[in-house]
Amino acid sequence: MDEDHNSEEDIDLQVERKDEENLTEEQKSALHKSIKEYGQYSYYYAHKPKEFDIGKGKRFEGSGIIHGESPALVHIEESSKINVEKKPQNKRITKYSWNDEKAKVKIYIDLEDILESKDITENNIDFKVEETSLAFSIIDHDSNIFLFEVKKLYDKVEPEKCKYIISKDKIKIILHKWIETKWKELAAKK
Repeated sequence: MDEDHNSEEDIDLQVERKDEENLTEEQKSALHKSIKEYGQYSYYYAHKPKEFDIGKGKRFEGSGIIHGESPALVHIEESSKINVEKKPQNKRITKYSWNDEKAKVKIYIDLEDILESKDITENNIDFKVEETSLAFSIIDHDSNIFLFEVKKLYDKVEPEKCKYIISKDKIKIILHKWIETKWKELAAKK
């Protein structure tokens, strides 16, 4: 009886194999079978291959592994274009006041007139004084340079004694005179 039973199982297996050979690949797949039978309600519906319309997008093909080539620019936003086109500017400081004292000359620069941000530190300032000239510049957060320059001072100064002081809303430059004389102007006439 066991022999009869085994022979029936063998026959059933042979029939299933022949039926399986006649099936197409789509019919063999449980995923495709489920999608075909249940449609969008199939458990496997999310895995169904879809055709995507990429519109004006650029199609990239390959393994997805970057092999050292430069990245491809896909899109530039309008706000980015504005920032890219904005270049640092050099601006001269023309509004200032000055005071002649016996041994010193003091120059006052009001920051409200030139800078939006008052966060100025030593790192933002370049200060150069020679016997007959002065150059003072401030670099803001947008890399704009604000320059106060006197190419030829009225008289000589002692560069090593000259300094500047930063306060909340102004800068004071103190020049020590070489000789205590009265200055009629800050800059010498050419």
